[in-house]
Amino acid sequence: MVEPPSEPAVTGAFNLNWDLAKRLPAYPEITPEAVKLYLSYLSIKGVKRHSAIMAGIEPSRLRALIKKDNELAALEQAALEEYHEQIDMEIHSRAITGQKKAVYFKGKIIGYDTVKSDRLLEFMARANNPEKYREHVQVDATVRAGVLVVQQSLDPDDWEKQYGDMRTDKKRVESACTQPDQTSE
Repeated sequence: MVEPPSEPAVTGAFNLNWDLAKRLPAYPEITPEAVKLYLSYLSIKGVKRHSAIMAGIEPSRLRALIKKDNELAALEQAALEEYHEQIDMEIHSRAITGQKKAVYFKGKIIGYDTVKSDRLLEFMARANNPEKYREHVQVDATVRAGVLVVQQSLDPDDWEKQYGDMRTDKKRVESACTQPDQTSE
């Protein structure tokens, strides 16, 4: 991979002191060197649009080129996988090895502590061994509704014999609706 420069050049087509009354400068043509630079930035930053701009490529033209060129699409995917591996390595480092943090006393460093991330270790365990470390969620639900769906066609008499009378008691409903008003007393 080509090492990207530390900062993008802001000269020529990328001069940020544009006169807004004039037309904005166009991006230059996409060159193989610019594509290599884009792939380098992408493997480090992991953001397609930002990497394209840093490499001096117009993002929409690059997307169109990648749609047409399967080899370039595969290279882009490889750069993203390299970026994802870097993330995995950093997570592993913080969870397993830990980070050295300075310990201060009266404004002076007196030593270092190794700090590990339990939360990152938990994520790693779930990702690498989901059968053992996943959260076991059990859903036990009782659903009662006023609609009964019967898979087979039954006439009302056969349904009554099989399931019984599940209709609401009309007298109980009517008595609940006709309770005397307590505020009128």
